[in-house]
Amino acid sequence: MEISRLKTILRRKLVLSKNIYIIGHDDIDLDAFGAIVGINAICKKYYKRPYVILKQENLEPGVVKAIKKVKKEIYLMKN
Repeated sequence: MEISRLKTILRRKLVLSKNIYIIGHDDIDLDAFGAIVGINAICKKYYKRPYVILKQENLEPGVVKAIKKVKKEIYLMKN
């Protein structure tokens, strides 16, 4: 599927969604957290406030540091 088509689908889903939840996998790494921050930024572009759900047990030190840096940018729900 073309990127432009995926962009259209994502935009439509975001506009029509009342609540958006971004869920990280277990033992999240920096790649996954970077994706969460990216999706969060896309949601904000469409004036949506996504809820980020992460298991906060046994996080890598780099992820903990990244969370501290962006904690004002994301709405983190503890799991």
